[in-house]
Amino acid sequence: MKKIIALTFFIINLSVFSQVIESPWVKAPLPGMKMTGGYMIIKNDTAKDLTLKKVTGEDCEAYEIHTHNKVNGVMKMRQVKELVIKAHDSVTLKPKSFHIMMIQLTKKLSVGSHTKMTLHFSNGREIQVSAPVRQMK
Repeated sequence: MKKIIALTFFIINLSVFSQVIESPWVKAPLPGMKMTGGYMIIKNDTAKDLTLKKVTGEDCEAYEIHTHNKVNGVMKMRQVKELVIKAHDSVTLKPKSFHIMMIQLTKKLSVGSHTKMTLHFSNGREIQVSAPVRQMK
């Protein structure tokens, strides 16, 4: 009976915390630039909407969640407070869309190196991501 209860608890917790991060990468900053963008796919395999509340790490002074919007015919980048990932859905962070803005880099990010960041979600889960640095295609 204890095994059944423990297994049930494990399955319930697994369904609540099932987020998957796929294909993370960070754009190599241009020479002299102190900022860049981070990209990935965030999948939510749970039955509830999840929210990416913040991003932290050690390779820059600030991490912000951003998006691009067209304002009066001009594309502008805007910070968003949080990013909702609907139940059984995913959000793709990509150039000219949602992305993680890495501001005031404190470490040189060169092609082939990796940077780590931690994604903080509304369900209390924190996921550490190691993202390779690569050139924009």
